Amino acid sequence: MDYVNGKNYIVPSNIATVDEANSLCSKQGMELMSLESLAETSAVQDFLGDIGLSTSTMLTSLKKLSGGDEFNWLGGVAANLLNWAPEQPNPDGGCASLGKLGLQGISCDTVANFVCEAPNGPSTVATTTENPLSKLLAMADSTPVVLGDSSYIVPSEKANYDNAQEICGTRDMGLMSLETLAETDVVQDFLGSIGLSSTSVLTSLKRSGVDTFDWFGSLTAQTVKVASSPEDVASGKDCAGLSSIGLAPVSCNDLSNFVCESKPTEPPTTAVTFKVGLVNAKINGNSYFFSEEKATYADANAVCSTRGQSLLVIDNLLENMGIKEAIKQSGFQNMYFFTSLKEDVPGTYVWTGGAELVPSNVEINTVPQGSLPCGAYYQLAFTFVDCAVPYNFICESPGAPLTEAPPL
Repeated sequence: MDYVNGKNYIVPSNIATVDEANSLCSKQGMELMSLESLAETSAVQDFLGDIGLSTSTMLTSLKKLSGGDEFNWLGGVAANLLNWAPEQPNPDGGCASLGKLGLQGISCDTVANFVCEAPNGPSTVATTTENPLSKLLAMADSTPVVLGDSSYIVPSEKANYDNAQEICGTRDMGLMSLETLAETDVVQDFLGSIGLSSTSVLTSLKRSGVDTFDWFGSLTAQTVKVASSPEDVASGKDCAGLSSIGLAPVSCNDLSNFVCESKPTEPPTTAVTFKVGLVNAKINGNSYFFSEEKATYADANAVCSTRGQSLLVIDNLLENMGIKEAIKQSGFQNMYFFTSLKEDVPGTYVWTGGAELVPSNVEINTVPQGSLPCGAYYQLAFTFVDCAVPYNFICESPGAPLTEAPPL
């Protein structure tokens, strides 16, 4: 049990629907998590980041009132201040889960991880109020952390945009540019792992128009969104900071924490690298094979086996993001790719090895019932297909699954 911001929390290993999670928490003498303030939401997101679950979706007790669009917490407590993720709540979602970008509307039948809480429970675990920023070292004393193909430093200094660029330059680095969604995800996980998920860190993004931002060097920010408003333009917020909820405008003159980055001097320039005609990929240290031939699910399994590999298993959201980035950069968006996911019994899907599907790991809310029993990627999304129809497929090398962030 962990004591965070005045409440005791448990994160069970089970996955469940909202009603099942409520029942499981009740058996522990607890309740399904309610986030009654923005401060509590931030504290729980930091806690989940500290235990390596920053990319996991967690069920909450937030539920839509019957016949309306308003949400209440368990027990009918009004939900007055909610940190919704961008483009949320989903109008079709009757319940809500918490992710690193905030709350999102989901079906109440979604099966996912969850958090139990004991409201106002006594602290049974020692806690600390140490500010994670106090652990940072000065730029000159910091050791770069390698994430993917780039190196990063989060120094203790605070600076405005121009001075941050100068400080980064003292180590032959530049202010951080996030050129892919995969890189953004990895960096957010890293910041969460050192306790900075709720801290806005300055990036090299700078406004080039009313609604457009460019990275340093005039590289257009095509794969990231900055939630900018006319008020931000009027108030001179022409730079952008990164936090757990994404990129947001900040003043270039404000003193902020920042991240320095060193890109590799040779290609590749992203965390996804390719070899041999773009059909072999290496993503954060794991090896994958994207087939050029098509095969049924059974034959794809056999082909992967002859290569000393197995059909793809998605272990977490980070791996899902990397696979989609590889598909995008290869131009394979309009091709179907089998994974190892297959319906075991009606409504239950398992990967090779027997692990059950966690829908949030592949960014889906529900699983189908019926005649489409195999999981696949198509047009940068996870979908379900007929196992007997030949499709392309993805093999992966055996070994430890990807962690939620590369080892530091």
